[in-house]
Amino acid sequence: LPRILALAPCGTGGMRVALAASRAGALGFLDLDGEGAGRMAGAVRNVVGKGVAIGVRVAVGSVAEDWLSLLPPEVRAVCCVADSGEGSGWREAAANIAATGRAVLFEVTSREGARRAGEFGAAGLVLAGHEAGGVCGDESSFILLQGVLADGGLPAWVRGGVGPLSAAGCIAAGAAGVVLDGALLLTRESALDEPTREAVVRFDGSETVVVALKGGGRARVHAPRGSSASPRPCEAEMDCEAVGWAPGRLRPIGQDAAFAAKLANRHVTTGGVVRAVEEAI
Repeated sequence: LPRILALAPCGTGGMRVALAASRAGALGFLDLDGEGAGRMAGAVRNVVGKGVAIGVRVAVGSVAEDWLSLLPPEVRAVCCVADSGEGSGWREAAANIAATGRAVLFEVTSREGARRAGEFGAAGLVLAGHEAGGVCGDESSFILLQGVLADGGLPAWVRGGVGPLSAAGCIAAGAAGVVLDGALLLTRESALDEPTREAVVRFDGSETVVVALKGGGRARVHAPRGSSASPRPCEAEMDCEAVGWAPGRLRPIGQDAAFAAKLANRHVTTGGVVRAVEEAI
C-alpha cells in the first residue's frame, strides 16, 4: 500500500475524491461505515471500468463472504472499523477479506486494539487518535503511534490531525504512512454540502466535540449550533447510528478539518493536496 491513504468524505458520495486521490498516487478509500448493504453495493459499482484502484472502509460486522464476492476487482483493500468489544468477528472478517486477495486493514483506537488486530490476521493498522473524525481514541494520534511501534505492532497509517507537516513527523517516527480525510473536505472533488462547506472554511479545530457512544467508545463530530450533540458531550451516550454522513446525523469531522481551507486555496484539487503531502514527507 502507498504511504498516503485518502478517506473520502461524504460517505457514498465520496467517489470523486477517492478516485482523484488514487490517480495522484495515494489509495483513495470510500467511507461506507454505517451504510446499508444496498447502498454499499451501489456505491462500489461506480468504480467499475475506471481503471483506478480504491479501498473501502466498513464496519467489521459488515464483512461477509457474500458481500465481498460482489466487490469489483478495482477494490484492492478493505479497512474494517474495529468495534470496542472483545474482537468478536475480527478473525472471521480478516480471513474473509484475505481470501479474496485484498489487503486487510483494521482501524483501531488503542494499543490493545492494535494488538488484537494483529492476532486476528490484519496486515496493517489505521490508528485513529483523539483528533480523528468519527470513532477516535483517548490518546493523540502521535502518542498512539509511538505506543503501537513500541509494542512491535503491524505497519501503521496514522489518522487524525494529519496535514503536510504532521505527516512528515509521523513518517519520521516510523509510521508506514498517513490517512488524509479532514484535509480533503474542501477540495474541488468534495461532495460536502454548501452549509457545511461554509462552516469548514472558518474552522480552527475547536468546532468539533467528542461524544460517548453506547456500547463503549467515542467519536469526534462536528456539532453545529442546534445539533443533537450534548453541550457536555462526553456525559451523554449516543447511538453509533447518530454519527455519519447521512442527512440528520452528526458529521464525523475531526480537528484536521482546520487544514482544509488553506490546502484547498493553495492546491485546489484532491490530487494537489495528495502531492503536497507527499512532497512534505
